[in-house]
Amino acid sequence: MRDINNCPIFLRLGARLRGPKESTKVGTLRRVLIHNVNSFNTPSRYSSILSGVPGYAIEDVKLSDIYAQHIGGAAADSTKIQVPEDETKYPEPGMFGPTPSQGFFLRHMKTWK
Repeated sequence: MRDINNCPIFLRLGARLRGPKESTKVGTLRRVLIHNVNSFNTPSRYSSILSGVPGYAIEDVKLSDIYAQHIGGAAADSTKIQVPEDETKYPEPGMFGPTPSQGFFLRHMKTWK
């Protein structure tokens, strides 16, 4: 990927719950393998995002052979950014706004054992 406008890798577990209340529940996102990805000139405001929701983690993700080159230039105070949860919104990378990280922003994850 070259000169993309958003984050190179985006995994989002949401909780939109748009069905009947008695039968609708948060789903799962697990057993994902992402391999051999190269990304160049990604804007500094977006890192790759892997985000579950509170109480529901993304599970068993394996990333290998990943190269992500960012443009850079973020201000020093960008590390203080609080990224909103917004678990009921439609999942798309711009929903989080700028992230406090470069490369990857990971939240609500369980690792492989």
